[in-house]
Amino acid sequence: MNRISVGRFSNFEINTPVAVKVENVDLVVTRYGEREVSVLFGKCRHHDRVAEGQIKDETLICPDKDCKFHVDSGVTEKGDSENLKKFSHQIKFDYILVDPEEIRSWYESKEK
Repeated sequence: MNRISVGRFSNFEINTPVAVKVENVDLVVTRYGEREVSVLFGKCRHHDRVAEGQIKDETLICPDKDCKFHVDSGVTEKGDSENLKKFSHQIKFDYILVDPEEIRSWYESKEK
């Protein structure tokens, strides 16, 4: 598995979603808590840039329709099919690492 960095953990502000592209796929990376990070698909059904939303009580709130996603899992409060895909990641030497192949494979299967 060949992981790539999406940024330095220490540069991410707590509860501030950040838009990142990997393999031309929009992601939202959020640091919450002291050592917790979430890497989710960055688009919901209503809005192309979920990272423009805000975090409140570990909930990512989409700026368009106020859809609410649990920041740690991407699951909507409704628990329906609008969940944001959560991607695996690891923090190593202060870098947040993701697997570009996992992201690419998921996105290609989603587009079919």
